[in-house]
Amino acid sequence: MKIACLQNGEPIVADVDAPDTAYCPTCGGDLVLRRRRLMVSRETTYFWRHANNSNLRCQERSRSTFLSWGNNNGS
Repeated sequence: MKIACLQNGEPIVADVDAPDTAYCPTCGGDLVLRRRRLMVSRETTYFWRHANNSNLRCQERSRSTFLSWGNNNGS
């Protein structure tokens, strides 16, 4: 996810200047700032991921899996 929340509820975008940890706006679980270097353009992209084994049933966690593996009819 690209937008997380700080402790005071203020939204924060994942980028190079973001803190290492934040909170999920949906479930309040701990998030960790991750980064990945794109192979073609060699640019670095930043994003938030739930901490390992944290809030496994959060809608934000499962949505990215559904979008990448499923199709629009849910199969």
